[in-house]
Amino acid sequence: GWWDVFTAPDPTEHFDAWMGVLDEYIDAQTDQQRYEQWMMRFPIIYKLARQLDKYAKLFLDLQRRRDRFDLGLVQMPYADPDQQGGGISAAALPKTLGKGANFVVRELIRLGIISDGSSVREHAFVPYIGVLRLLWDLGCTDIKNLPVLRQAPRISAFVHQHLNDPEQATFCRDFDIPLRIVADDGQLQQELLGRPLSLDALQWYD
Repeated sequence: GWWDVFTAPDPTEHFDAWMGVLDEYIDAQTDQQRYEQWMMRFPIIYKLARQLDKYAKLFLDLQRRRDRFDLGLVQMPYADPDQQGGGISAAALPKTLGKGANFVVRELIRLGIISDGSSVREHAFVPYIGVLRLLWDLGCTDIKNLPVLRQAPRISAFVHQHLNDPEQATFCRDFDIPLRIVADDGQLQQELLGRPLSLDALQWYD
């Protein structure tokens, strides 16, 4: 029943229910500590729940942007010059979501909720470790030193460099998903690349 509490509107009016989740969690810790990693994120869950409508609008409005943008800056509405004066008033998100922001963008596009203009689609490649290793092994070596939220545009640029068709370069709007499948499947690597990933690629992101 915890998710019923987490997803209820306006958590500021339900402090007792939220604290009840914590009390129930703590009281159950007799001889084991279940859900410890999840509950360490309790403040983050509350943060997202408290301003969920604003954060949703933040991502939905990405499709209105025609120029390239910094996804990290977009998630800091108080600091983003493009949102000054009429933007969304909400706490910063970049460190809260990390590469999860790319996941949100990808799924909004895949589900047809937002359009995939070129300024948005370059942020839809989720930089999972396997994907980074695969791209690094294929020659995208500069991706290793980029901040997390700048890795997706670099992946997009690398794919476009080798697939001139913009539609092909989104992999039918599945973006990083096919790359992740190849990265996790040695047989596919052999079929598509003629070799498995190099040992250096497998180790560099450990």
